[in-house]
Amino acid sequence: MNGSPFFGYCGTTVASQLPIAPYQLPPVDRKWVPTGNQAPPSSIIRHPNLFDDVLPDVDQTFPIRRSRSASRGWQAKLPSKKLQRTVRARSHLEQRAFERCEVDGNIIRYCEQPISFQYVDSNGTFRTHTPDLYYETSNYQSFVEIKWESDARSERNETRWPYIGLSVAALGFCYEVLTERHILCRPLADNVSELLRFRRFEPVSATYRDCITGILRKKPLSLGDVVSLLPGVEMAGLYRGLVDGWLSTNLEVPLSAQSILRLSEARRQNQ
Repeated sequence: MNGSPFFGYCGTTVASQLPIAPYQLPPVDRKWVPTGNQAPPSSIIRHPNLFDDVLPDVDQTFPIRRSRSASRGWQAKLPSKKLQRTVRARSHLEQRAFERCEVDGNIIRYCEQPISFQYVDSNGTFRTHTPDLYYETSNYQSFVEIKWESDARSERNETRWPYIGLSVAALGFCYEVLTERHILCRPLADNVSELLRFRRFEPVSATYRDCITGILRKKPLSLGDVVSLLPGVEMAGLYRGLVDGWLSTNLEVPLSAQSILRLSEARRQNQ
């Protein structure tokens, strides 16, 4: 995948007499790509779980918070199979974005609140910004702010996004502002919710996993074809493989027996 997984097509189901839900409106593309032409941000602090090869020259880290009091706001905990740790979300929309990262085989790894840094705003004042998410694919690395569209398009925020985005771009990374129009669009959000139902299902055996890996290494196949070729494998086991991150499919079309299975980016890199 050459671009951001979050900036795919978010189609709407045509229903002539029904109003379009706000999250089904076209997403606004607020994205900055690496330029190398601007001064990088200063005073960078890392999340203790941010991967060592991302900004390796930055040593200072956030203090680790193992709990969050009610006075610090709402928080959800997501046990991550992909990261082998618990991920903490500070809003419902963040939680849904992290769930997408968890089950999308194109996303190799991710981290919440990855860094905090200072940038210079339109008035020449130093401001501090902490992106909500870092994620990467085989050829794409991005820091992300997650906002509801009504908040993202406020005058204050629309003014500051370019200054933040260019600061991150100067570090050699993409910067994106994602809203419910990216995260909750259908059928993407429905597919993520459906896959998460299979977290507790029995995974396929190691033998079948090796068989499926060998088959998909040759060419992608539909879920139905894999089940037909390997009668001992059930659809639920393949869905569990998607959740566990060694299988991948296009989440922007409805999941079905015709969904095309591939090995995930992380699985292909480890071969």
